[in-house]
Amino acid sequence: MDLSKSDSNKRIVLAMLIILIIGAALQFFLWSRQWVYGDQIIILKRGLEFADSNKLASFGKGMSGNGRIPGSFLQLLTGASLKVWPDFRSPALLIGISHLVAVMIICLVLINGLGMRSTAFFLAIYWLSPWRLYHSGFLWEPGFLFLPAAVHLASSYRLRYRKRLLSSAVLVATIVLTMQIHASFMLLLVSTAILIFKKKVRLHLAGALAGLCIGSLTLIPTILSFLNGDLPRLAPNRWENLPPVILEIGNLFKGTICWFRLGSLDIGQRISSVAHITEMNMDNSTLIHTLAIGSTVLAILAIASVIISFIASWQYFRGPVSDENMKNNNWHWIRFYSLSFLISFVIVSLIAPVGVQGWHFIIALPAACLPMAFWFEKNLLNRTKFIRTIALTFIVLQILIAFCVGLGNHQYVRPANNQQTREQIPSDLQKLFHSYK
Repeated sequence: MDLSKSDSNKRIVLAMLIILIIGAALQFFLWSRQWVYGDQIIILKRGLEFADSNKLASFGKGMSGNGRIPGSFLQLLTGASLKVWPDFRSPALLIGISHLVAVMIICLVLINGLGMRSTAFFLAIYWLSPWRLYHSGFLWEPGFLFLPAAVHLASSYRLRYRKRLLSSAVLVATIVLTMQIHASFMLLLVSTAILIFKKKVRLHLAGALAGLCIGSLTLIPTILSFLNGDLPRLAPNRWENLPPVILEIGNLFKGTICWFRLGSLDIGQRISSVAHITEMNMDNSTLIHTLAIGSTVLAILAIASVIISFIASWQYFRGPVSDENMKNNNWHWIRFYSLSFLISFVIVSLIAPVGVQGWHFIIALPAACLPMAFWFEKNLLNRTKFIRTIALTFIVLQILIAFCVGLGNHQYVRPANNQQTREQIPSDLQKLFHSYK
């Protein structure tokens, strides 16, 4: 028995456990501070309709370009959580639980494909990612996308060598159900098409058809509404305020940059503003100014970290491969899986009818974190002290940025008094806010 290897694995497991606890604590901190605005109120209304009457709507909610999310799956997710706990925080709690399940699924895949050490580095980048943490604590449809992303990775990984009926069914059902949560299902669809075309995924036809049927069950209200002639327009309109070429060029640039932002610390204005801190009845102006300066510094460092993400992606996709990785077919498959999402970014950006935003790509976070995990594993074990310091600082900054988001982002700052709560919340939702009356 190799005792040194056993001790090393114990240290890795301990490190992973610490990372999980820190991420979960930050997630709970954000969840405890969440608040609701336009999108959250719309989703809660839909969910409450199902919780109170068991009636399913033909679409989930509106989206950019005057389109609508088809199906009733989003309504079911929200309504089911409200049935269990009739409180405005319950759907976000379901989101948080789904994040925990998602990271477990991803880690199991990566431990099998890359080993414990590489998985630990991925966990540090993904689980502590400001992007993930921001979406983990409040109700918004992109927050539900992390579990489908994990299931897509796991089912695709299972299909890398041979056709499997169950895995094919899960893969296709995941795409169809994700379509009923957010339009970013297109990233899953395009990446799956690339994986199938390159024979990195071998789809079982019967399983795929079964998955299509299962995933389509929650589309029945949409189909019935269409047959009755009362289905509103689902597909978004193309933006008319910009020429098509300008929109496509702008989207291509933003989509490509977003790939590097997902792996970095840069989540834009979500950390650059702490204006809402003043709503917390904080009389200590020194503390407010300190937090404002701190968030500005973090924003600058976050933008600078995009450079690291670019270097990491370049080295991951084009750089030299170690002898250990060269022999690992699973390592090569996982690398191509990540690359398929980068290609999907380009394709989806070009065909998007509206201006793309960061949350349109959040479903690709696991794939976008893989290059960064590769870079960190390579450089944290590097003897160059300067590089190692940068890598360790990056991980610490993830925690600080998530904490700053919890203090200053408007999604995590509640009204200063109960009167404001009553004024903001529609009367039909008041019962979900009984703790704040």
